[in-house]
Amino acid sequence: MKIGQFASDHKVSIDTIRHYMDMNLLLPSKDKAHYDFDSRCGDDLELILKLKEFGFSLSEIKSMFSFMRIGRLTNYQENDIYQSIFRHRLEMIESDLERLLSNRVKLKEALEEIQESSKSLKTHSYGLPIESLMMIISDKCIVMLIMKL
Repeated sequence: MKIGQFASDHKVSIDTIRHYMDMNLLLPSKDKAHYDFDSRCGDDLELILKLKEFGFSLSEIKSMFSFMRIGRLTNYQENDIYQSIFRHRLEMIESDLERLLSNRVKLKEALEEIQESSKSLKTHSYGLPIESLMMIISDKCIVMLIMKL
């Protein structure tokens, strides 16, 4: 299958396919000037998209693919490795969630403090009344200010 059809079938852009090829994530066979994408490429692309949904970076996916291709693992070994990688990713996500939830609580508390302090600010007026400024600014300055507006 040619690149355009392959990209269309998998609902990704040709540029995405080329990028994955440049990273050696997709390894289509080459017939003269054209690439031929087979079912193995389709399986690899589906796995790439699935791993991206899980939050893996393309660099991490490339490392996984390189390891799997070089290792010639049995299905059992491959499943073992995926379990280990996924478990590690899950731990990272859970750690991030804890940190984010803690930040959320802190931000809500800070927001409440700001809202409480702003209630007291509404009753107080700061600065000079505009009439006072007229006493210290010359007529020439006022005309220049008005012209700039």
